Amino acid sequence: MTLLIVQVWKEYVPKASISFLEYDKPCAAKWKVSIESDAGGTLYTGDQADPAVLTKIVKAGAQFDMIVDDGGHFANQMILSLELLWPLIKPGGFYVVEDIHCNYEPAYSEGDFGARGTFMRYLKHQLDLLLSMGTPNVVPRGSEALVSDLISIDCFAQSCVFIKMASRGKNLRSF
Repeated sequence: MTLLIVQVWKEYVPKASISFLEYDKPCAAKWKVSIESDAGGTLYTGDQADPAVLTKIVKAGAQFDMIVDDGGHFANQMILSLELLWPLIKPGGFYVVEDIHCNYEPAYSEGDFGARGTFMRYLKHQLDLLLSMGTPNVVPRGSEALVSDLISIDCFAQSCVFIKMASRGKNLRSF
């Protein structure tokens, strides 16, 4: 994590308060003051595989314009944090999952290419749910927690952005 990351996100969404979840405690300590002052959000630290870390964030009751998940690189960490923190994203907000490419690295992978348990498999399932909404005679299987207010999933090299619907019938909000 560097201040460059904050600058990039602030250019993309200039009026947003941007919060980060960082796994590496020494890295977080190094950048905490700069990130919180420059991004206007909060830098949380901890292992996303630990529900207590995420529950602490949820119980704080904050609502976020944007969360950038630059934490752990294991799929279970990415999935758990997205599912628990998604309700905290304000309408029209963004949830960014970085370092998705780690799903292809043996040190972080829980199986072969496309195997169950990878974030990529989870992502495909979310896309299936999103794209099948409103299709006659299609009953999606699995959790629809994200899809009920998810408007888009935009993926780039190594990251994906989940975009929450602003409100019924309105476009994305302007930060």
